[in-house]
Amino acid sequence: MAALDDYLALDLLTLRAHTEAAGDQLDPAEQAARLREALALGEVVEVRQGALLQAYSMLRPQDGYWLVTAFNTHPAHRNGGVLRALLQQLWLRVQALGIQELRSHVYHSNTRSLAFHRKLGFVPGRQNARGVELILSVARLREHALLAGLHPHSP
Repeated sequence: MAALDDYLALDLLTLRAHTEAAGDQLDPAEQAARLREALALGEVVEVRQGALLQAYSMLRPQDGYWLVTAFNTHPAHRNGGVLRALLQQLWLRVQALGIQELRSHVYHSNTRSLAFHRKLGFVPGRQNARGVELILSVARLREHALLAGLHPHSP
C-alpha cells in the first residue's frame, strides 16, 4: 500500500487549503478511505522519479462517463515535463478504455485547478456554492492532446 500512502501524503500537502476555504475538512482517515475506494473501482496513472511521487491522476467509471477523482501534482514538480508525462499516460489510458467523456468536480476556491481544467478544454456543467462540475468530451481532449503533441498518431 505504499502507493496509497504516497497519494494520501500528496493530497494532504496540496488539498487542505482550498478544501477548508470551501467550507469542508480534509480528514486524513476519510481521504485514505476515498483513495482506497477509488483504487478498487478505477484507474490510476502516475509520474515518479525513482520512489518519489511527482503527480498522479485517478479515474472512475460512472454511468456514461468517467469521473476524474484526482489530479494532483507535487508543488516542487509542477513543470512541463511532469505534466506532459502525466497527460501522456492519461491520454493513453483514456484511449485504451474507450472513454468518451470525462467529468471532474472542483471547488471554486481551487483556482489553480479550475484554470488547469479550462486549459485542457473542460467546460462548466452543474455548479453550486462550493464547486463546479467540469466536462470534457474525448473529441475535445483529442484536439488538445494533438495540439500539445501528447499523442501525434491518434485516430
